[in-house]
Amino acid sequence: MNFNKTVIYQLFLRVFTPEGTLKAASEMLEHIKELGADIVYLCPVCEADDDMNEAFWSDRQKKSGLNNPKNPYRIKDYFKIDEEYGNEDDLKSFINKAHSLGLKVLLDLVYFHCGPKAKLLEMEPEMIVREADGTPENGEWHFPRLNFESEKLREYMYSNMEYFVKEFGNDGYRIDIGDYVTLDFWVEGIKRLKKINPDIIMLNEGDKSEYVKNGFDLNYNTNWAHALPDVFAGDEPATKIKDTWLEYQSKDNLLGLRSFETHDITNNAYDNRMEKIIGSQGAEAVLTLNFAIDGTPMLYNGNEVCDTTRHSIYSNRFYGKNFVINWRNALTEQGKKRIAFIKKLIFMKKNIPALSEGNVTWIDTECNDKLLVFIRSTENETLLIAVNTTKDYVNVKLNDFVPESVLLSSNAVYNGEKKPELSLGEFGYIIIECK
Repeated sequence: MNFNKTVIYQLFLRVFTPEGTLKAASEMLEHIKELGADIVYLCPVCEADDDMNEAFWSDRQKKSGLNNPKNPYRIKDYFKIDEEYGNEDDLKSFINKAHSLGLKVLLDLVYFHCGPKAKLLEMEPEMIVREADGTPENGEWHFPRLNFESEKLREYMYSNMEYFVKEFGNDGYRIDIGDYVTLDFWVEGIKRLKKINPDIIMLNEGDKSEYVKNGFDLNYNTNWAHALPDVFAGDEPATKIKDTWLEYQSKDNLLGLRSFETHDITNNAYDNRMEKIIGSQGAEAVLTLNFAIDGTPMLYNGNEVCDTTRHSIYSNRFYGKNFVINWRNALTEQGKKRIAFIKKLIFMKKNIPALSEGNVTWIDTECNDKLLVFIRSTENETLLIAVNTTKDYVNVKLNDFVPESVLLSSNAVYNGEKKPELSLGEFGYIIIECK
């Protein structure tokens, strides 16, 4: 699979539909396909631990105030579908429908820790890391850490990875905090999965280059996702995004994920979603950057309809408030414009070679603190991309670039050939094909 031209769609069941089920989500798969996405990354569907002892709750779980013990990233039974989402047949139907539409499906593996009442704890004590007195050693989120020095634990997890691919036909996995689990476990696990499906896809939530060198297709590039709100919705200069790119590329020129939001980012934002702060124009600027720079874009569910509602990984229809994407936005002029915009970005990513295969060269200007300017170039094509990360007006002179046609722009103008100037208004962006 060419990940330079691939678009991932993250689907978090609890916020995706009011029902929060696999059946309800499957009815929306045509929508995801029509956008132009290639892969659906489905957040955890395994049975979550319902233990009410808050000593085993994460800090943000308690902070949410929703009083829901069932954190999707705190697993009780790795081989059972949580009844909140449906059952095994529902997952099979979801994956089968996705495949019928030409979509691939990644499931979420949470292997660094487990729930305090996890079924695997009934097998033997060594399945988790323990303190000297025999009590569970909890990780930074206060959940028992799985013990990968135990061969029994490893085999249990290998069988779990194989089980879903064999029984449900998912096309691979997104690995929750994969860097926290020893690499040799993943090397063996990927080897076993490839015997079942040679084209298995593995997405690591991490930044370590050795993980991509040894079987993973993509790293998350977490720092990029966090730099975006720091710059577009905060007080950091645009150079932070460029520096984040340079630092990551120094790790063997890795191909990373380009995400506007994720379930974690939206959860932590509460009522201050990034799009709510920077508006639709700002969100379009961020999306343009993510699709124009190298890497694999990932849309978080609801980005395509300008969703700004609060999302929480602890919210569902049973506890507290049921935070759900406001799909009514899709019927508004703003929502229709966003859907068309994302479809165009995806089409450009897949059909303009410089946007998928082109080298990246950064251009310095007198507005480096506000403006990101870079070139994507192949042997036969040169594109100039500029994105204003602020609400301020910026105007810069650019020598040596002669425009041939503007492929995409908003609040931006490229003036003249003799003394070329680039002018961008609030969160303006432009992609220019150059002679």
